[in-house]
Amino acid sequence: MLLLPKGKPVHKNLRATFVKLAKLLKDLEEDRFSGYLKLETPEMMGVIFFENGHISGAYTDPPAKDPILACIEASAEEGYIDVSQLRPEVVYILSSSLKGEYLFKDLPLEIVDTDRLWERLRRMEVTCSIRIEDEGEPLFTILLFNGEEVEFLYEGDDSLSREDAEKILKELKDSPTATISVFRSPEDRLVITFDPQEVIQNLSEMFSLFRREVVQRLGKGSFDRIFREAAIELADDYPFLDPFAPQVRMTSAGLEVDENVSLANLLEGSKALMREMKEILAGKLGDDAIEEMKDAIQLDLRLVKNVKDVLDAK
Repeated sequence: MLLLPKGKPVHKNLRATFVKLAKLLKDLEEDRFSGYLKLETPEMMGVIFFENGHISGAYTDPPAKDPILACIEASAEEGYIDVSQLRPEVVYILSSSLKGEYLFKDLPLEIVDTDRLWERLRRMEVTCSIRIEDEGEPLFTILLFNGEEVEFLYEGDDSLSREDAEKILKELKDSPTATISVFRSPEDRLVITFDPQEVIQNLSEMFSLFRREVVQRLGKGSFDRIFREAAIELADDYPFLDPFAPQVRMTSAGLEVDENVSLANLLEGSKALMREMKEILAGKLGDDAIEEMKDAIQLDLRLVKNVKDVLDAK
């Protein structure tokens, strides 16, 4: 049985007998929905996963040969349906682990060096779910996407910080009956792509908060001058940054990006821009101030790994 993130509720406690499940599945497909539909009846529990409108996996407890058909048939009985929205990469990890491979299965948790395991999975950039159970009951799940922690799930709580997760892990190691398994997603699976507007929004928020930190230290207008100075230096390599004909602009409303700038070029150009700006700022404020600024920018950048790379560009 899987631990499921709460996500953002779309439908909650719908009476199954009042819902045409096949129609609801079709609606979620047309809406390009990412998340899961969960059906619970007295006899079974079923989950159907969606990635951007496509059904990417399903399972039932007890297991069924055709989980989707089993859910449709069971929906005619008394039961309840929940629909929860998740980020596409979270769905990908959960659904692909249903048909993935075990790196190992049901090892006693107390004998596993979890710190070394965690570090190794990061270095290998593995997409997987790490599951800890006690006597068959799921307790704790860690989801990794390309080696980066995406979600920590513990007894229905999916808002844990890494520090909280590490504390829970240490406590669970004291249980002599706790086991750990790692399910790796199939390697031949296409890596999902991200919504360009979502990437731009994350970049915009990051640069806006960076602006705040610069202005606090150097005064009004300082960020715009440094942004323009860095953009001039990079214009030959990244023409879209040319301040005399800009396709990427930093305004009071945030980052504005023309439609014809590709996502790959935007991310690479943003890394180069951040590097150049940090060099200019280091000459004015010193390296310690740059680290203080980074520490002050409290962003949830797990959605897009490359956005965090922009902030950390060296």
